[in-house]
Amino acid sequence: MNGCDRASRRIPGPAIVAAAVTLGACAVIGNAQARGRVSQDDIAQCADSPKAEAAVAACTRLYEDGGLDARNKAIALGNRAAAYKLMGRYDEAIADADNAIGLDPRNPQYWCQRGDLRAKKQMYAEAIADYTAALDKVPDYVWAFRGRGQAYLGQGNAKLALADLNEALRAKPGDFNLTVLRGRANSQAQNYEAAVTDFSQALDSKGAANLLPSERAMIMSQRAFARLKMSRTEDAKADVNEALRIAPKSAFSLAVSGLIEEQLGHKTDASSLYARALAIDSNIEFARQGAERTKQAEATATPPSPPAETGPAAPPPVAPASPATTAKTEPGSKPATETGKGPAEELCARYVPTVGTTVLVACSK
Repeated sequence: MNGCDRASRRIPGPAIVAAAVTLGACAVIGNAQARGRVSQDDIAQCADSPKAEAAVAACTRLYEDGGLDARNKAIALGNRAAAYKLMGRYDEAIADADNAIGLDPRNPQYWCQRGDLRAKKQMYAEAIADYTAALDKVPDYVWAFRGRGQAYLGQGNAKLALADLNEALRAKPGDFNLTVLRGRANSQAQNYEAAVTDFSQALDSKGAANLLPSERAMIMSQRAFARLKMSRTEDAKADVNEALRIAPKSAFSLAVSGLIEEQLGHKTDASSLYARALAIDSNIEFARQGAERTKQAEATATPPSPPAETGPAAPPPVAPASPATTAKTEPGSKPATETGKGPAEELCARYVPTVGTTVLVACSK
């Protein structure tokens, strides 16, 4: 048995064309060698061309070859669907996945490909059905558990998402991406202690070694938000400070830092941080709302009385400061600990599968 024989029996993973086509290249090569009818260039381009357009053309020629059987036609379609996905042509990719399933319905890969595409179009119920069908074929298929978990998050069902992500991590314990995703799910489920544990485990793992500074900053800022929700403000502030040290232009980190300062009653600092975040990314809704709140607070702050015109007055007696009054606060504002609910209490995390990131939104009533 050669390497291609082994590869042709392996179920590849999700995410990139190469993952979907390793199987395809070897399987088609075997038929090409047997029949001598398939171009070796088409095999290579359909399998691992860095250009999605070239992959589409090559996979089309392979699919239209009259000498391929149903299984290999499905492989060509699956590869072409992956290329269409990279091009953002989701409807054409779904059509290819439909046909691949029709040709080889027992292969869970095609069900998961279609599930990923449907999730991209926010068709979460249909995506969940596809991932469930894949699990009917292979009960421990990590791609299906991960995809279905993300689709459940898209629906707002963090409890079912966590169940699937726990299953995925049982199959791949310690996986960096799955651990981060479960951290996001725990945060969405308001299991903040568990979210902090997941984010910390991911940041301390070998998988974090290759993160870009902006990616690391995003995870640290998500951990900061979870810590803020647990009233661990100093730990939260340490997280965002480090995030901004390594990624000073991280809009999400700036916005979370603004939220922390606002929670502490530092309206001017919060306003500046929100403004900096929005200058980088104007679509951060909680930063926009925070900027409006702090602007209103500054507008309603009581201005100091003008000095008397009769000459300098004797200074009023100064009472000794108590620890409770020495904290830095802005005129007209108080820390959340004195006023009850702070702005962070009104916000909850929500994972958006279509863009693969977490946003902060108003908590559901």
